[in-house]
Amino acid sequence: MSKALYELLGIGKHDLVSVTGAGGKTTMVYLLCDELATTGRNAVVSTTTHMQRPKEFKGAVVVEQNPAAAAVAVRAIGNRRTFAASESAAGCKVKGFDGPGLDLMHAVLDNSTILNEADGAAMRPYKFYRANEPVIPQSTTLIIHVIGCETFGEAMNDTLFHRCPPDKVGRVFDEAEFTEQLRWFRDNKLAPFHCRKVLVVNKIDGGREEAAYCMRDIGHSYFDACLVTSLHERRWES
Repeated sequence: MSKALYELLGIGKHDLVSVTGAGGKTTMVYLLCDELATTGRNAVVSTTTHMQRPKEFKGAVVVEQNPAAAAVAVRAIGNRRTFAASESAAGCKVKGFDGPGLDLMHAVLDNSTILNEADGAAMRPYKFYRANEPVIPQSTTLIIHVIGCETFGEAMNDTLFHRCPPDKVGRVFDEAEFTEQLRWFRDNKLAPFHCRKVLVVNKIDGGREEAAYCMRDIGHSYFDACLVTSLHERRWES
């Protein structure tokens, strides 16, 4: 039997995990929450951006603007699964906390794993970044960068690529382009953080294994570890 995903990622009891990228972040966060809770750990799902309000969430929901008060509420509830946000937002979404806010919650909740969705991608499997993205708290202990492998070998456009630059529209997202993007992401977004960084190439289902393995192999030069996954089918490998 394969390891649970949290075991393969090496997630500890007091980690602050920030999930970036596109193509499976929300699924990843809730899957990890369920895994951790079923082992008796306390898991807190939150975000440093906006996130869909959880539907049929098997735990407590805390909505509190003050992160210190939110942390106290989470601790008082004592649920194995908790969703924490600062306020409701438009379109069935919630607004999370800023980076220092989650840093504070991480310090207070010393017996919980915080799972932070640190990015938004408008439901696309890949994204190009603005200067203020992603929003990764300084106390993050693990960064998981998710990419959907259905992008590999495809022409870049606004359907698959969030904020696709005009000069890249129509160009093929091939090995050279993917390598360039990973190098840029490492140098410009990951460099300030000295925690462990893992690339997750998602959506290996549907006959996309060759593309996923190629992306994983390229990723080894830029991340501490790389996984290929089908989060939908709950299968993964390094």
